[in-house]
Amino acid sequence: MVSSTTAQHHSSRGYDPIRCTLSEGKPCNPCLELTELDSQLAQVLADFERKRRLLKSEVNNRHDPLAHVPVEIALEIFTWYHEETYKPSIFGDSPESKQGSPLRLAAVCKTWREIAFKTPQLWTSLHIIHDPEHATPLHLELVAQWLDRSSKMPSYIRLQYTSIAKRRKEDVYPGSLFALIGEYAPQWNALNLVMPCHFYADFISNVEGAPLLEYLRLSPMDEDIEFFSFYLGKTPCLKSLDISQVYLSSIRIKWENLTRIQIKTLGVDEILEVLSRGTRLVDCKVLEIVEDLSLFDLPTSFLVRNSLRDLHVQPDDITRDADLRVLYDRLVLPSLRHFSYDSERYTGPVEVDSLLSLFTRSRSPITHFSLAIPQSSLLRDYNTIIQILEILPSITHLSLKWMKENTRSASITNSFLRHMASFSSMQHDTDTSRTNAFLPSLESFQYEEWWPSEKLSWGCLADIFHNPVEDNQTVKASNNIQKSQSSLPAIHYCNRRPSLRDFRMTFHSEGKNSPEPGIELDEDLRRLIGIRSAGVNLQILKVLKNGDVVDMIESMLSSRC
Repeated sequence: MVSSTTAQHHSSRGYDPIRCTLSEGKPCNPCLELTELDSQLAQVLADFERKRRLLKSEVNNRHDPLAHVPVEIALEIFTWYHEETYKPSIFGDSPESKQGSPLRLAAVCKTWREIAFKTPQLWTSLHIIHDPEHATPLHLELVAQWLDRSSKMPSYIRLQYTSIAKRRKEDVYPGSLFALIGEYAPQWNALNLVMPCHFYADFISNVEGAPLLEYLRLSPMDEDIEFFSFYLGKTPCLKSLDISQVYLSSIRIKWENLTRIQIKTLGVDEILEVLSRGTRLVDCKVLEIVEDLSLFDLPTSFLVRNSLRDLHVQPDDITRDADLRVLYDRLVLPSLRHFSYDSERYTGPVEVDSLLSLFTRSRSPITHFSLAIPQSSLLRDYNTIIQILEILPSITHLSLKWMKENTRSASITNSFLRHMASFSSMQHDTDTSRTNAFLPSLESFQYEEWWPSEKLSWGCLADIFHNPVEDNQTVKASNNIQKSQSSLPAIHYCNRRPSLRDFRMTFHSEGKNSPEPGIELDEDLRRLIGIRSAGVNLQILKVLKNGDVVDMIESMLSSRC
């Protein structure tokens, strides 16, 4: 009897002695002896392989750092490692690192595999990339095993079609995959669907409800907006919705429980309808506003949203300035704390007058204010922007970014620094006088633009924190301090803005043509050093064309040593 291992051994050499017919049609004696020897050799090799596996298992156990750790501790270690290196963030893309994948952990050794398979927490995040052209029953089986190992724990599911499927609307309906994922709807915690519109109704058709679902994201892959039906009832925990390039009327969910929403490429009438339905919204991000589609009636009176605390507006090149006015002019947001506006991809006006009206009407206690606009818009609306900041004394964190355009514009950097310096509050001012100051509660200031066409007024920058006239006695006392190694001793001063502890200005250099930003007076440099010495995180950074970042104060200090 010739074993399969022996046959494979002969086959690998291109000759099988059992086929010999020299002895009256039968194998000759040498061939029979060779066959017997090969059989014995195969048995010896099998024994060695078996012994090697046993020794390898013993080596793994001896060297396994978890071998002598209680199983409960090993489970915690696996769970922590998985969450830190693999588990994706809600609505984020698939994890870049696969190090913490449960399949990778299970491949280390038998012990680790047993631990991984018995740890449901490792299997609660599943990212499926579905390619209809290459899908096989094995893929479906792997999905089934993964979901089964989650042991009914709240799970994050991301189903993403490939770009191939995006272009093929004749793709066969993947009913088995949809049905399998739908079986686990009772344990969905986050659902992220990136697929062609025509599959949404099929996906959700057999799902009666998702009682644990908190996060829902719908991202159609179609180039044009299409109507579809997505009805998901019985979602009492749903609190976050992210939709892009869909018709609002295509979606039927429980809007009243939502606290966070991000909407992209929706008409202004749809956006106002969302705000009308979301009576408990706390955080709202509006991206790529399109024109009024006349699918919903605009509010005839102010739409008051007392719960809304965060509003982010990011228009696009398809946004019309009239639509921004309609949005601002219909709202009253008395509890708004964070407001950000980013028009990096929008060349129209900021509609600062409507914004000014919104903030005045709402009397919003805004603490975080962020504005990113082209320089041309800044020059056009600078005075109104100052008016907006003046009526918002509650601002503690301010971020201003002026974005470069094709043509170089004049800079307002020095004008803004002078305005801040002129209206800074003295540390010993009374509360009454502080109410007339510019941004009296400011704690953090971030400023970014291309290097100004005029030299930076370092004196005005220092005046924001310290005025030599006001601190004349302190300045005289500082002159008696012995010089340090830098030969520029820091000045001890009375902070005009005691709450402002983080001040950062970042300038992007255009190259050799950028003006030299050096400080001409040693007095100004001493004042800036004194500000830093007092604990203020004062940074003036220049980003070079090659990406290097230069600390301008440190650079100028080094040049004087």
